[in-house]
Amino acid sequence: MKSTKPKSIYQYCQQHGLEFTSLDYSGHGETRSKQDCNDESSSHTISQWMEEALIILQRITVNNQQIVVGSSMGAWIALLLAGHEQQQAQAEFKPLPRKISGILGIASGPDFTSTLSEQIEGNASLRKQMSNLGYSDVPTDYDETGFYRIYHHFLQDAKQHFVLDRPYLDLHIPVTLIHGMKDKDVPHAYSEKLLSKLDSQQSNELILVKDGDHRLSKPHEVKQILQALDELRCRLAAAK
Repeated sequence: MKSTKPKSIYQYCQQHGLEFTSLDYSGHGETRSKQDCNDESSSHTISQWMEEALIILQRITVNNQQIVVGSSMGAWIALLLAGHEQQQAQAEFKPLPRKISGILGIASGPDFTSTLSEQIEGNASLRKQMSNLGYSDVPTDYDETGFYRIYHHFLQDAKQHFVLDRPYLDLHIPVTLIHGMKDKDVPHAYSEKLLSKLDSQQSNELILVKDGDHRLSKPHEVKQILQALDELRCRLAAAK
């Protein structure tokens, strides 16, 4: 919650008098403990993180016209939230009002666990570690330990939430995607494929940042993100 992008979006919301809600998923950021690094009992799943985000959306947010902004895995969670709301909207019994009016996906990484599985399977050492211990320590530049501990049950749980293998995504809301063309962690092909799955009747958009990497946190990149957010907000306001 304290990184560059959330802070910048918070300032944008302050300037425009908008509600702002942010969260760190269990085991991330402010919620992370030393136990989260190496204890299977504290290992988390996509199902858990989606449920946490859903609770925040339904019980904490106030306005019924929310734009959900998600970066990397957060964009995947945003898609799952919107999909859940769409399913609820089609149900005969509708217990809660629909709240999501649009999504802004930053370096979107839906189904990224499939790539993790391939990476583990393709590396003899990681594959052996997974077989013997039920987890693999996958190297990363994004953690002070130098690795992410990936548990087998985390990969298995994620499969039920894959979205890119579906014929299309029936969300009924506009989605804006922004992705760096030099993203080595989650290639922009993810966003391109995601765009092809979205409802063509909505005003969906993919913005490619020529020199952008996965973080998209340089000042000019953050400026592009805020501009994309502003344009999405204005489109939604005009459509009311």
